[in-house]
Amino acid sequence: HGLEEVHRLLFSSILGASRTDVWLFGLLLLGTAIGVAALHRHLVLFAMDPEMAEAVGVSGRRFRWGTAVWLGTAVGLAIHSAGMLYTFGCLVLPALVARNLCREVRWMFLVAPIVGVCGTVVAFVLANAWDVPPGQLSVTLLCALLALAWVLRGRRQASL
Repeated sequence: HGLEEVHRLLFSSILGASRTDVWLFGLLLLGTAIGVAALHRHLVLFAMDPEMAEAVGVSGRRFRWGTAVWLGTAVGLAIHSAGMLYTFGCLVLPALVARNLCREVRWMFLVAPIVGVCGTVVAFVLANAWDVPPGQLSVTLLCALLALAWVLRGRRQASL
């Protein structure tokens, strides 16, 4: 039974998510949206320059703890319902693609979610058409986008 649980966590598909998982992610999304709307300026300042944020009165300790708890909850729920490969692929790869495409950090905050959502939607449509696991295809497509972003970055740097 233990080996089956390890395989489920490593290679499970998001199609196996339960209603409870959907409700939990909905509540997490709602809480995230409310928190970001209320603390947008503080979050950006803390992410960009924690020392300056503390100098202007933003509690660094509270933000660090809040971020750690929020990330731990989100990643833990994602691994439970979608598997480790899909979770970490969607967590890391869109940010790497945006990092290679964007010259300024503020654009990365916009490009990374767009790459993640668009890449995943395309992968899910293709997975349905080709009858392959959607989580694995999503990560494969995001890896291909990262390789393309590396090529584009190399060409851009060569032309300068």
